[in-house]
Amino acid sequence: MTNISPASQSSSHQHLPTLKSLLSQKHILFLTETGSKSMSLSAPNSDIDLRFIYVENLDFYLKVHQAMAHGRTKAVDMHGEVRYKIPEQESPLGIEIDMVGYELRRTLNLIAESNPTIFEWLRSGNVEYSYGKTHEELMKLMQKALCKRKLAMYFFETARSNLLSYILGNQKQKELVNRKKYIYVMRNLFNVIYMQKYDLDIPPMDFEVLLEKVVPLFPDDVDKERSIQEEIRELIRRKRAVAGQWEKQERVAILDEWILSVKEPLKKFAVKIPVRDRSGWNWDEMDTYFRNIVLKQYEQLPESFEKIVEVYTLDR
Repeated sequence: MTNISPASQSSSHQHLPTLKSLLSQKHILFLTETGSKSMSLSAPNSDIDLRFIYVENLDFYLKVHQAMAHGRTKAVDMHGEVRYKIPEQESPLGIEIDMVGYELRRTLNLIAESNPTIFEWLRSGNVEYSYGKTHEELMKLMQKALCKRKLAMYFFETARSNLLSYILGNQKQKELVNRKKYIYVMRNLFNVIYMQKYDLDIPPMDFEVLLEKVVPLFPDDVDKERSIQEEIRELIRRKRAVAGQWEKQERVAILDEWILSVKEPLKKFAVKIPVRDRSGWNWDEMDTYFRNIVLKQYEQLPESFEKIVEVYTLDR
């Protein structure tokens, strides 16, 4: 458990009433952490990216009209979604806590659409709570619905977006970069390489395990391979030591060279993966699971607020 910063204890309590109201009558099914921790790259003071899946009270599902709630300054409770952020200086843990929760029906619809974000939640290795076999059951549903082409394109486009936004872009603006961004570009390109190399299998979340599975990166040049491995190891070491933004430095030539050499071939690979045929998709299994939770089991689930406070000791 992360130690609580004494300086933040008094200010942290102002968030608890708002958070309790926001999560009122929401029963938690699944709670995990994503971000750096899920890749085994977190520093001791890295932000907490908390993600959860919940169900409402039965009355919520029996209403004729369900109005959309309006956004607030720090908290948003929309139909099927909860978002809340506690800044570092006001956090009981002394680090920023970013919370996002999806209601079960919305989650199941996203699974049916092969949504990569939900898939990332479910395959995180840092599950803090799962009611019964929730994690296992949702993963089974996800695997049945998963479109490998959509997943590979998600990885590629995420890499491309980070590359253009933080490393390339306008040459004059990007002479100095936050080198941490290389990790997010390379991790997603590694994911596509892994799928290409291992017959569309799902890539591991752990960054170092993933790296070991996709090397060599320069199979025909020993010197370049040694150089890029040294640069990547330095990024890993630094990422685990320093949270937050890094000071900007010159770009890393060997990383740029590798990224630009594989970018287009990986895109061509991803777009050629067959699209999953959904014409015969059967909703019965999801409907049965949903009804079983909402009609029979929701009262057995802990309140979301109580479970989150318990796991992260936010009330200290």
